[in-house]
Formats: sequence, structure tokens, C-alpha cells
Amino acid sequence: MVLLQLNKNYDDLFKQFEEARSILLERNVSVSDKIKAAKTFFALVSIVEDLRDVKFSPEYIEELIDSDVIDFIFDQNVDERNNFLQNKSGHLKFLFSGYQSLGLWMEDLDDRLLSVSEDFFQEGDDKKFLQEFFSSCPEVFKAYQDASERGEIYPLFPFLTMEGLTVFNLVRGTSCAFVKEENKSFSDLATVPHEIGHVIDFSKSLDGQVSLEFDLFREVLSNYYEQQFLFTFFEQGNDKAYLSLLHYYSKYLKILQEGYYLANLSSSSLEEHFLNPSLMFMLEKELIRDGLLSEDEMTYSDRLVDFDVSMMYSYGFLLSTYLLDHPDKLDGFMKLRNEKFGFLDLEDIGITPLSISESIDRRCGKVFSK
Repeated sequence: MVLLQLNKNYDDLFKQFEEARSILLERNVSVSDKIKAAKTFFALVSIVEDLRDVKFSPEYIEELIDSDVIDFIFDQNVDERNNFLQNKSGHLKFLFSGYQSLGLWMEDLDDRLLSVSEDFFQEGDDKKFLQEFFSSCPEVFKAYQDASERGEIYPLFPFLTMEGLTVFNLVRGTSCAFVKEENKSFSDLATVPHEIGHVIDFSKSLDGQVSLEFDLFREVLSNYYEQQFLFTFFEQGNDKAYLSLLHYYSKYLKILQEGYYLANLSSSSLEEHFLNPSLMFMLEKELIRDGLLSEDEMTYSDRLVDFDVSMMYSYGFLLSTYLLDHPDKLDGFMKLRNEKFGFLDLEDIGITPLSISESIDRRCGKVFSK
């Protein structure tokens, strides 16, 4: 098959959206089906709005979706965030362990030098590298091939500012991935196995739990395959892949810092951050005010810190790093995938703050000994 030959016909995407909307308009439909339709509607609505240049008003959406369905979805996410609050001290240990371990490896890396280091490869090499990775990772290739044959891999259009995107359709029990058609570096190309990781994750989590807005397991399998992709070419001695891996670690050090800082806040202050993203330097000022950070540790960064994003990606990095170091534990993790996040369940498969720190050390040791 021709790789990165993406579906540019959005008719089926529009059909998926209309299928979800028609269920929401019907009267004799179970609440569970309406919940699936509502989650699918919310997953697709902004994409459809941009592609069709239309706008669905809040008033229309409120009239379309029953209040009990909205309440259920809202309460689900409130429960997940409250569960985080109740176990904040445990999360703090995990986040500190990961942030400290990765930070020690990264402390001698000059971000300014990294920012001007080029990890671009020759035009057209993206297909060659992707094919090579697929040959070593058949489960990702099969998922990519199946999704491609169904027409469910689309080009990432300009109005999407993220590096890649996967949306979940709970009505059909399928997912649609959006990736770049042309990739100029390993960092770009790594988004393909990342998004296919979401496709695989969803195919194994069809009860809909994966579609929660706040889900600490959501980014694990995607990061697992993204890291596996980068390491495949790093271990072959590819300098461009090595640079992309350093960029990956640099990105996740910042995300772990955000997660660790958020988890340090008091419960009442943290609740205010649940739905209200803040600038990094404002978060730092809160910690200085509470005596948890010194002024000389200020970064004065103006990047936006979103609680859900910081926590989901932090755990995506931490757990995927452990699982890559212990691939025999992956099946055990997937059995927990639809369970409520629990430290004891993770401990049963060997995941603790200490074991994650050790896994980071082993994998970083390979990279930084280069």
C-alpha cells in the first residue's frame, strides 16, 4: 500500500456527524445511546464547523442534547478530577519522581542549542522511514492499514494547530486520525505512530471510557508507540532521530514541570485550575506565595498551562516509559485501561514512583551516553 496517501474526501466524516446528530434528535432512544451520540457530536463538531464554515450556537446545542445527557458527561469528568484531588499526594510522588529524574538528565542540555539544531531529513524520506518502522512493529502497521482502507486517516488541515489529532466515534465504534501529509523530520513523522496508538487504544476500549475528557490513561499507548518509533531509528545510529528524541524529552520535561507544579497547589487552588488554564509564570507566583517555590526558580514563561493536558500527557510519558522498559507488562496495563485510575492497580504490575524513575534512568542512559 502507498503510505501517507490520506483521505481528502470528508463526506464520510460529515455522515458520521449527521448520524450522531440524528440520534440526538430522536425521541425513542436509550440514554446510553444518546450519551455515545453526544460524545461523538462534541468530538466532531469543531472539525465540521471549520470544514463547512458553519457555527452551531450554544443555544442550538443546548436544545439538541438532553440536559440529563449533558449532566452525565459533566459529572463523569467531575468525578475523575475529584478522584485526582482525593489522591493528590500520590500523584505528587509520581510527578516529582518523573520530573526530577528526567530533569537530572536534561540539566546539561542547552535548550538554545537544541532550538537551532536541525533534525530535518530529505524530502520523501518520511514514507521510507515509516515503512521501515511498520516492518518492525506489525501491530501498528495493521492498525494503520485497516484505518486507511476504511478511509479514516485524513490530512491535518491548516486550521488545526496541533501536531496530530484522533477523534473517537462511539456510535460506530471507530476513530478518525488526522496526520500531516508531508513530514520533514522524525518529530513530525512520530505523530503518525502516536495517532495510530490512539486508534489501537480505542479499538481495545470500546466501552467509551476512553472518550472521557479527563483520562489519565489516554496518552499512554500513543506515547508508547511514539517513543518506540524514535528509539527504533536512534538505535540504528540516526543522528536526526537522536535530535528528535532530545526534542521529545525537552517537551516532556516542561509538561512534567507543569504537572508537578499543579499537584503542589492546595486542593482549593487546584480546583480553580481544573477548567481555567493559566500562564506558567502566574502558576509559579502562586507557588512562591505559598512558600513552595523560590523566586530564583521562576521561568517567567508565558506558555498556557491546562490541567487536563498537563496531567494526561505527564502520565502518558511516565507510564509509556515504564512499559517500554518492561514490555511484558503492556498486556497487564491494557487490562486496567477501562478501570478507574488506582495506584494499587498500577503497583500490581510493578508501576511505582521508584520503578518509573528507574525506567527513565535506563532509557535516558542509552540516549545521553551517545
